[in-house]
Amino acid sequence: MKRFVFSIAFLAFFHLSFATIRTVCNMPYSPGQFTTFAAALAASAVNDTIYVHGSNINYGSISVNKNGIVIIGAGHNPAKTVSLGSSFTTINLSASGCQFIGLSFDIMIAFGTSSSTTVKRCKVQASSSSEGISISGASNGNNWLIEGNVFNGGSIYACINFGGSSSSNTTIRNNIFNYGIYSNSSSTTPFTLLILNNVFIGNLPSTFSSISNAVIDNNIFYRSGPQGVATGCVMDYNISFSCSNNNFAAPGSNNLVNVNPLFTNFPLPGALFSYTHDYNLAQALRGLLPAVMVRTVVCMAALEPNSPWEANRPLQRLPMLPSLLLPPFPPAAP
Repeated sequence: MKRFVFSIAFLAFFHLSFATIRTVCNMPYSPGQFTTFAAALAASAVNDTIYVHGSNINYGSISVNKNGIVIIGAGHNPAKTVSLGSSFTTINLSASGCQFIGLSFDIMIAFGTSSSTTVKRCKVQASSSSEGISISGASNGNNWLIEGNVFNGGSIYACINFGGSSSSNTTIRNNIFNYGIYSNSSSTTPFTLLILNNVFIGNLPSTFSSISNAVIDNNIFYRSGPQGVATGCVMDYNISFSCSNNNFAAPGSNNLVNVNPLFTNFPLPGALFSYTHDYNLAQALRGLLPAVMVRTVVCMAALEPNSPWEANRPLQRLPMLPSLLLPPFPPAAP
């Protein structure tokens, strides 16, 4: 039995070790293996990784229909002499377990079976006529991680719209939002939608619309009212300032109502997101916050490095590999 269990574990490790990494670049000189994303995806299998080179040419609209695909771009604002991001218009997602890291895109439409998705360190452009991430299907909003992104948002549509989908075990954290989060299902498991450590700076009467069963903690609502929740939500350790209604719409404690967060650099009260801003809290405010709030809120606005590629490398076009798994050599003959 032990030998059988070991054999299964060995085969699983061996399979994962051989997940393939492919590169795509649509620039004329094309250092990538493929010149179109569609060709790279067609050659990929479940759990493969596609590196998308930075380019001054948009990669257009794509459809991702293979489970577990990992797509890594150059970051939405690469710290390079020539800052070229990996940009798409529409990402149509109909697969589960996919990861989107370091990209810029207008809209992601998740349908079919598209739960367990990661969107990390991306810039979501949206527009006045489109949502940022639009999810449909009864359970497609479950098990998402949306972390470290910038949501430009439009003037009407949500940055994230669950479209009535359940959002159990989904975490939305360390993002900057120019607009709001809308419409998850009331069937969401209580207290498993986590909205944590975000900065909402859109000029909105309500940041949320029909959001249920959410834990909304350690966020800053700057001009974007902490309103619009439905049932089963709690709000703790948040800050509101300069909103049309600064009061918090759900039960909670240790919230600061209409207290200026004193961003380190946010010169225009009516401004939306800019890379020149610094959303860290000024030192002057930190002494006013409860100890637990200092630990959790002070650095919440600092985005993770927005390029998933290592900065200041001699070869800027080579992606950084955080780890490398080598398959074991075949066992020696007895």
